[in-house]
Amino acid sequence: MVTDSIAQQRAALRAGRKLAAKAYGTALNEAARTYIDTLRAVRRMVTSEAEVERLEAQRRAFANLLRVELAALATARLSSEAGLVFTTQNQRPVSAPSERSTLAHTPQSTGQHARAA
Repeated sequence: MVTDSIAQQRAALRAGRKLAAKAYGTALNEAARTYIDTLRAVRRMVTSEAEVERLEAQRRAFANLLRVELAALATARLSSEAGLVFTTQNQRPVSAPSERSTLAHTPQSTGQHARAA
């Protein structure tokens, strides 16, 4: 599924596993292709106006979900490119080893990001 692939890629990026993230990116592309192909096939089978409206409403809802998921993925990509690595909940966020010495402040609360000075 598309959203699963996004979540897996985001998790890999946050953990600093760039090669795994690239593989999940490939899986995301394949899942997106499958989604588009399936949507086209379903549209060809839809016959009533009510079905068309229902399908369009579901497509819009999914598009809205994708906007949020892709924004989170973009943030993870930017963090990865900056060398930031995030751990799981209840652990402090840390940066990549090459940038640890330049940290001015490492936030303690969950949800904040490590910032380089």
